[in-house]
Amino acid sequence: MNQRAELRSHASEVSQRGVRQALARLLMTGLLLGLPFAGLVVGATSEAAQEALPPDPAPTRCKSYHHEVVIDFSGEGIVFIPSRCLEVGGTVRFINLCEEETLVTVHGPEPYFGLLLPREGKTDRVFKTEGSYIIKAAEGCPEMPHDSRTGTLEVATGPGPEEGASP
Repeated sequence: MNQRAELRSHASEVSQRGVRQALARLLMTGLLLGLPFAGLVVGATSEAAQEALPPDPAPTRCKSYHHEVVIDFSGEGIVFIPSRCLEVGGTVRFINLCEEETLVTVHGPEPYFGLLLPREGKTDRVFKTEGSYIIKAAEGCPEMPHDSRTGTLEVATGPGPEEGASP
C-alpha cells in the first residue's frame, strides 16, 4: 500500500470517528433529557410539519365598494383600509411602513405586476377589471409575520361606496 493511500485511510477513519462521537453525544443528551429516540433521527419531520396549511381566507363577499382603498404593509401584516372592497376603476394606494423596501406582487384578472416600494414609500394603482386579486409582500419587511403576508382584494361594481368612504 502506498503512503498516500495510507494517509487517506487514516484521515477517513479519524473523520468517521468524529462523526460517530458527535452523534453519540447528541443521542445521549437527548435520551438524558427524556426526548424520544425517534425524534432524534436526522431528517424526520414532525406531525405538525406534515399537516396541510389552512387555505388563505378570502374576504366575505362585499356588499358595497369603495372608490379608494389603502393597503398598508407593516410589522402588523397587510392591512386594508377601510376594507378589502374596491369598485371597478377605483384606486389602491400601496403604502410601505416597513423598515426596509418591500416587493409587492399582485395576481388577478389584470396582468400580473410587481411593485418595489421603498422604505416609507407609496404608489397608487387603478384597477379596471372585476375580480379577486391576491396581494402579497413577496420580499422584504422581515418584521412582517409570515402568516399575514398575503391578502385578497375584491374589485367589482356594486351599489357604490359605503357612507363615509373616500369619494
